[in-house]
Amino acid sequence: MNEATSRWAIPSKVLVSVKVDAANVICALRHVNVCDVSCIAHTLQLVPHDSIYSQTSVEAAVVKKARKVVTHFKHSEQPCRYLKACQASREV
Repeated sequence: MNEATSRWAIPSKVLVSVKVDAANVICALRHVNVCDVSCIAHTLQLVPHDSIYSQTSVEAAVVKKARKVVTHFKHSEQPCRYLKACQASREV
């Protein structure tokens, strides 16, 4: 990280880093003495993920429904075109 910030000529401008709570990222930021804060979006995403996957019956139901939706769009040409058009109009 020191090398990258030096190459970009920004070492004095890096005051804080927003990070995911991965051990390697935490270690790297501590190694270069950069203050860090956890990404709230990532933390919020973990809440439904952990609650869904902590209950096998819920996990099975969610995965089953998701597979059904994906299969529908993969095997039906007209809905697939409609989905792509919707995504393109929203620039997704």
